[in-house]
Amino acid sequence: YLSLGKADFRTAGDNDVAIARTDAQGQFSLPALLPSPKLVAVHESGYAEIVFDDLTTSGKAVLQPWGRIEGVLRFGTKPAPDQEIMVTQRSYGAGDLNFDFNVFKTRTDDQGRFTFTYVPPGEHQLVRLISRGDRSWTHSHNQRIRVKAGQPTEVTYGGTGRPIIGKVV
Repeated sequence: YLSLGKADFRTAGDNDVAIARTDAQGQFSLPALLPSPKLVAVHESGYAEIVFDDLTTSGKAVLQPWGRIEGVLRFGTKPAPDQEIMVTQRSYGAGDLNFDFNVFKTRTDDQGRFTFTYVPPGEHQLVRLISRGDRSWTHSHNQRIRVKAGQPTEVTYGGTGRPIIGKVV
């Protein structure tokens, strides 16, 4: 189990066999058996993700600057204060990189505003976190976003739909 933290990797337990550090020249070696067909590189200055077939052709992985998400969460036309939201990857599967729960979640301020830093460029999604009360969470209101490299991605999260008024019997 490998997840992305703030410009670093997090592992479950002592299993860091899939993590390699570069030397002073940026060179690295990897074990022969890897759990994923792609390489993910992180550094304070950026992020790279490349499939091994492309890596063997080019011989290098080029870092892109981290993205940043700035936005406001709305319930209808009103800002949604004090809500927990999270950035997640759009797909989950064998070999996919997970986003660390504690690093990629935040709480909106009193005006519904939020900010995420150190976000990999690319396709992701925002989800609103709803506590189940037993230290577990469920997701609500998935919204796809495209995070730009090296610049803020401005988002209005929510604010769509129609009110439903009724009576549950």
